Amino acid sequence: MGSLLGVAALIAVIAVGMRLLRRRAVERAQPGRSADRAIPIRDYGEMDIAVQLQACPCGGRYLVRGEGPGSAPQLRVAHLECRRCEREASMYFDVSEVLH
Repeated sequence: MGSLLGVAALIAVIAVGMRLLRRRAVERAQPGRSADRAIPIRDYGEMDIAVQLQACPCGGRYLVRGEGPGSAPQLRVAHLECRRCEREASMYFDVSEVLH
């Protein structure tokens, strides 16, 4: 009986882990969630709008905690924190067309 409960617990842990991996893959596929899916902007104000349109998986909204240069000269990264669950995330923006 004990080994049966152990197998059931292992299956449950694997299922939860796979669900978490799938959720993270879906998040990374969203625009702006990785450097290769950076959101093109023409004005820095568009960054705030894009962040306001994002929702955390918990349903909360993000707050910009900082921003800085990305891994390439045309990238800018906004560092976000969920107001509800304090989860951290990043959004990438392509600023190559920003008018100075």
